[in-house]
Amino acid sequence: EKAWRLKARCYYMRHKFPQARKIYEDVQAERTLDWAEIGLGKCLIEMGELDQAEQIFAELVANNCLCLEVFDCLADIKNRKGELAVAQQLLEHASEISPNAIVRQQLLAEISQENSDWESAEKAHRKVVRLCANSCYESAELYFKYARCLSSQMRQGASDPKRIKDVEDVLERVRKKYRDDIGTKLQ
Repeated sequence: EKAWRLKARCYYMRHKFPQARKIYEDVQAERTLDWAEIGLGKCLIEMGELDQAEQIFAELVANNCLCLEVFDCLADIKNRKGELAVAQQLLEHASEISPNAIVRQQLLAEISQENSDWESAEKAHRKVVRLCANSCYESAELYFKYARCLSSQMRQGASDPKRIKDVEDVLERVRKKYRDDIGTKLQ
């Protein structure tokens, strides 16, 4: 079982989705396992078979699968289909359960912005900046995205002095932290 899982994952990582799909389907024919369902669903997403993948992930949610990756994949499908509000709700739900997942928070911030939900976007960007601080994930771009979000929020009518101060603080942090980085200075 472990060997099949590893082999399928290797195929998936090498973008050989049909081969990975075949392994996941063979495992499923023997015994229903969540990891094989998730892997199959991810292969289907990459192969563009969104409806079939959505059905798999919706079934996993209905069966109370505890793997949060299911919500991430379902949100990806909804995002690809243009159902941004549903994608945002799925990511918010998963973020409530696991609030420190950096990639999930980044996706939530992006989708919230696309939905013009500036409050949720600001909250997610702030969380990303906080989680990434002093880690390998930290970059000037994260701070700039947060500042742009605050700026967009102010353009939408929420231009109180606190927001202006927040933007100034974020940009000052970037200036201090990345003062020797030429690429950051160009932005």
